[in-house]
Amino acid sequence: PTLPFTELFRKDIFVFNPIVEGNYMVVQEIGLLGRKIVAYNLTDGSEVWNFTIGASTAANPIISHGTLYFGLINSPKIFALDLLSGNLRWENQLTVESYGFRFSPVVIADRLFIAGQQLHSLDRITGQLIWTKSLDVETPMAVDSDALYDRTHNHSLVKVDPSNGDFIWGFDTIFTAATTPVIGIEYIYTGTYQQLLAIDKIS
Repeated sequence: PTLPFTELFRKDIFVFNPIVEGNYMVVQEIGLLGRKIVAYNLTDGSEVWNFTIGASTAANPIISHGTLYFGLINSPKIFALDLLSGNLRWENQLTVESYGFRFSPVVIADRLFIAGQQLHSLDRITGQLIWTKSLDVETPMAVDSDALYDRTHNHSLVKVDPSNGDFIWGFDTIFTAATTPVIGIEYIYTGTYQQLLAIDKIS
């Protein structure tokens, strides 16, 4: 039968964690020569650049200000790559994170935040570590213009000051998290295996 779309290109490769920005699709690719981050041209499928990594990414990289950011699982390394060229902008190795990073980083202004067994704030331009706080996260982070929100393994939803990592407030949700927090205008919403909660962002 005739398909209702036109196939632009096809790649016989094993890829996961794709993200799209402009005319680029960036994926993690596994091949005979190891694992790579690869950027493809969305128009014709041609490879634009690739960057070899020593381990997998547990979650999607993110793109912010023309830079691709990602951390590795089972490795304490964080990378920042130029989106257009794939050139390394910086690399940081947080030795306290021997198990690596399970979730995507997030960006607020000139700060990059990434969580493993602890929560870290880095300068997104230089990669310099600014602060580290003890926070065993359970879900990916949600960000507002002036706050970080996350679920912890002790069933708390916490609001964190991005400037210094201090806790602004914590709310005991009692049950294990089933969803990533979602930020609304006045409330932050989160789900457990027993409840759906709406919590005032201020208090």
